[in-house]
Amino acid sequence: PPPPPPRGAGGGGVAGGGDLKASLFLTGEPDESSHPATAVLHEAGLIYPPRACFVRTLKHGMNIEGLRGPPINRVLQRCSDRWKCDSVGLTNNFVYEGREACEAGCVVQPGSVKGRCYQPYAPEGACTNAARSCGCSQEGHAFCLDSGVTRMEATGTCRCVPDQWCETEPINASLPFSFDDLPTPVGDVTIYVQASMPYPFDQQMWLRLRLAEGDMRTLGYVFGAPDCSSSDCRLPFTLNDATTPLIDHIRIPMADARRLFSDGTLEFAVEIDAPRPDLSCGLHWDHERCFPGLSQAEMVARVYKYQGQTELAAALDASSTTFSVASASAAGIAAGEYIRVDDELMLVSSVATNALTVVRGAAGSSAAAHVLGTCLCADHTTACETAATYAACDAATPAQVGTLPVPVPWTPNSVRVVDPVILPGLFNQGGEVTLRAITISYATA
Repeated sequence: PPPPPPRGAGGGGVAGGGDLKASLFLTGEPDESSHPATAVLHEAGLIYPPRACFVRTLKHGMNIEGLRGPPINRVLQRCSDRWKCDSVGLTNNFVYEGREACEAGCVVQPGSVKGRCYQPYAPEGACTNAARSCGCSQEGHAFCLDSGVTRMEATGTCRCVPDQWCETEPINASLPFSFDDLPTPVGDVTIYVQASMPYPFDQQMWLRLRLAEGDMRTLGYVFGAPDCSSSDCRLPFTLNDATTPLIDHIRIPMADARRLFSDGTLEFAVEIDAPRPDLSCGLHWDHERCFPGLSQAEMVARVYKYQGQTELAAALDASSTTFSVASASAAGIAAGEYIRVDDELMLVSSVATNALTVVRGAAGSSAAAHVLGTCLCADHTTACETAATYAACDAATPAQVGTLPVPVPWTPNSVRVVDPVILPGLFNQGGEVTLRAITISYATA
């Protein structure tokens, strides 16, 4: 790993002192499981520590736009490029994708005389006279056709539109970041990205860092790269724990960094171009994609931050933002923590003994009403099915079977603190990538 920044770094230049030593910087990963003693080296280099440097990190939970802010939703649009052949023979009226393909295949048969390629139009609407049909010329001029023979002036709603198609595909969000009050760099600038990536790793799950200012160009890719199939390409991370972070980085050359930092600000976006399934591992931790290969006990351990839990003190409606629990301390509930009740996540704003103030429907979940608990009904009587409290459940179920005592079959609705690192950090509700931190680091002297 790279050497730690000088003590006190985190917001401005820090003067170095004592002996300065060069460090070897290596990044890599273990090879496939069949070669456990082999490592794949991604990059190697020497680092000469500067006398002063600048390091700043945006972390999860700091309420920084980009880590929790709304995404800029984008869609990818694909459109056809249809060309039609006007010739004699088999190729007449044949439709090609692209002009070059049409000009190569559109010929008058027999022979090799080229036909005419044109972009077709489709009629839309109807003529005023219902006996006439709406049609289009090769140039896209609308007309009404009388008895299928005579072309007449277009009337009514008859018009022509390009005979092409377009389709859109949602792609993941572009999340904006901004670093302000940046001093002038005297060397290359490094941006470190810390994130948890899905396992098994999808080679198309790389992240792109793109400028959100100026020419909006791409700064680089982390955790993989697009269109990378040759032996010269950097291998993506494939052996990883989906719940623990990986660290990758890109570099901005000093000349470019000086130009970009001329106003003291760097604005860029973290983007991912992969369809996002609607799944939150914070709510559906038992889904096969969230924690593959783990036992149920291990899955629960990954989801919840503490072993302790508590119960609701009373039933909760879908709108209340203040309510009480049996013991907030037993569950480790504190301000800034996420708690789970049924399939709803809540962000705790404040705690006063056992009274909580929360933000409902947090992290992409939906606010809902929650009962105090459930009564397990063996005989399914109305009194048992509608029991809303422990006392009602106790009264509605038998105290014993024969001579054997039976415990009250009441299951309280638990309240537990959720580990925020498993929440979908890219706000995609997909549990695919959890963004942990963005760090900028460079020499200033």
